[in-house]
Amino acid sequence: MKNRRVLALALVTLLFVSACEGDVGQRKPTRTYIPEGYEGWIRIEYRVANAPELPHEWRLTPPMKWNREVVPPSGLLQTSSPYGSGGNSNHDFFFYSDKASRLMPTEMIQCEFTFHNFKFREESTDQKEFVMLFIGKPGELSKHCAEITKYQTPTFPYFKMDHWADLPATGNLNLAISK
Repeated sequence: MKNRRVLALALVTLLFVSACEGDVGQRKPTRTYIPEGYEGWIRIEYRVANAPELPHEWRLTPPMKWNREVVPPSGLLQTSSPYGSGGNSNHDFFFYSDKASRLMPTEMIQCEFTFHNFKFREESTDQKEFVMLFIGKPGELSKHCAEITKYQTPTFPYFKMDHWADLPATGNLNLAISK
């Protein structure tokens, strides 16, 4: 009887791990945590040498595993984890503080861009896989989105910049937040 329990536990564990891993190299479901009250550009850079890997979050029923991206107050998160390929339909954004986290209203997430649509004229070793987005109040976002859309082209790649440094600077524009 004890061997059956061990075998059943091993089988359940194997099924759980298999369900959570999915296709190797595919973009993993992600939860991104941003400091409470943050307003400004966020950039997450992937495959950065010597940066830590992303930690994971788990749920047992149904089995689910998320990459956990915790953005620091600077707005720039670097990780050695890969971005992955393919679409990611499961991406949640949260505000966090020392005490708790809460789901971010979707209308605050604007101007989301990935490295896939960018070309930098100056080739440089500091170019990385990245996601960049603006977090802010609805209605105030169009002027911030223009910081990137001014580089838009009618064909792929859809944004052409001279330098990696032409990407908007990350940082909290909300001066009421203590750093």
